[in-house]
Amino acid sequence: MNKYILMNKNIALAQIILSDDGKIYDLLEIYNIKAFPVGIICNDIKTSNKDIQNNLAEWWQGRAIPASRQGLFSVLQEFNIERSSILAMKCFGLSLSDQYWIKPINSKLTWDKINFFNNKFSNDIGEAFFNPNFVKESNEIDFITPDNTSDGWLRKKWIIKNEKRCLIKSGSDPYRQEPFNEVIASLIMKNLNVYPYVKYDFFVDEGQGICSICDNFITENTELISGYALAKTYIRDKNTSIYNHYLDIADKNNISNIKDFFDSMIVLDYIIANTDRHHNNFGFIRDVNTLEYLSPAPIFDSGTSLWHKYSVLSNKIGTPVIAQPFYNTHEMQLSLVKNWDRFDFSKLRNITEEIYDILNKNPLIDKKRNNIICAALKERIQSIKLYQERMVNKYSIPLQSDDTDILTKFKQLKFNLQPVYFYYKNKFVPNNKIKYNPSIDKKILKQALIDGFSREQVKKILINSPNIKSEQMIDFMYRSFSHDKDLKNIILERTIHL
Repeated sequence: MNKYILMNKNIALAQIILSDDGKIYDLLEIYNIKAFPVGIICNDIKTSNKDIQNNLAEWWQGRAIPASRQGLFSVLQEFNIERSSILAMKCFGLSLSDQYWIKPINSKLTWDKINFFNNKFSNDIGEAFFNPNFVKESNEIDFITPDNTSDGWLRKKWIIKNEKRCLIKSGSDPYRQEPFNEVIASLIMKNLNVYPYVKYDFFVDEGQGICSICDNFITENTELISGYALAKTYIRDKNTSIYNHYLDIADKNNISNIKDFFDSMIVLDYIIANTDRHHNNFGFIRDVNTLEYLSPAPIFDSGTSLWHKYSVLSNKIGTPVIAQPFYNTHEMQLSLVKNWDRFDFSKLRNITEEIYDILNKNPLIDKKRNNIICAALKERIQSIKLYQERMVNKYSIPLQSDDTDILTKFKQLKFNLQPVYFYYKNKFVPNNKIKYNPSIDKKILKQALIDGFSREQVKKILINSPNIKSEQMIDFMYRSFSHDKDLKNIILERTIHL
């Protein structure tokens, strides 16, 4: 057993003891708990030192290469290493996803000298996973590499290309389709242009063939916080969905754009039939120096999709798949999308032709499989477009023949507030970018009474409101149409029947 200082860049966090097999055996002293890895401390309860030690041990174990990693057993056996946590210990726990590391007690090592963001690192472990012909004696192996702390089940390795840190990922048998799916997901996100995403390209590896490659989107001053870690920072009430739990935490930490982020992620995952968007496959970016959250992370890791493991003979390509992380069906997850007007699916009209060319680069995918996947993808694009239209119709106010002057009067209105409804495809549609204010009911009642409506009328409107959107519309109506009783009554009538 050996003593180490758990570090965050140059900040000492705690003194720990690691066992010979690379596990945290004891927590001796805490120096700076505020800079601890996210998820170790729950803000709702007082966390005991024993709980902190257990949480820290779980976090450290999750830092090691998972047991599910392709080729892990062979690599460990080759180097006569018992478990992957020893590999993590050998590289001081350093990673390219954050700035945590372990410093041997009394060591003169510094962050500036050993971090992987600014210093070169070994390719030995990555090559051992990727190249079946890789041969080196264990005493010749350089274990100082971020490959020892990479997660996920697919083979992956870090390289330095044109001074950039880049991650390479292989595919899985029988079709090795995941790298192609990553490139396809990038193409879809590029065309939709609704949210930042990680751009994936192809990389031809000597041992694994065609792989995906992407630049690291984390820098020496930022860290990636997984959804799983963020969710642990507060206790989730039994009546609160995991989706709303994230929204609550984002609000407490001033994380902006989380609804747009989730909307984009859910829509992409529906289109590509993603089955693996678990809580570690999306995340948030935090400034490691100020410990302030900056934004959700760009969308990444979308390879386990497009029916990658199903054969043509199985007749499962194009069928519904299990979804994550909020519901187990993609259709249910679509119900969480807040702002449909952001998506223009006409931009995907001819995308399957490009996708066919991408899949055609895979020697393990024949023409028949390619055609079936593209047809299924085209059908899902059409399906989500129809879903979008239904949602717009559901939460809209259709214009009828006797309402011909509504649009004209709507455009003539002058008010400082951003409109809660806007005009879209001959309908007034909710503007979901407006954050609902709980005090809105009081404002509605006050303005309604001023305008001559009875309390019973207002109560009836609120009771019949199926969701926040109609309440927002009523508020918008009272604020903006109080001078025009006829126009106001038209919208009032529509609101009651929403």
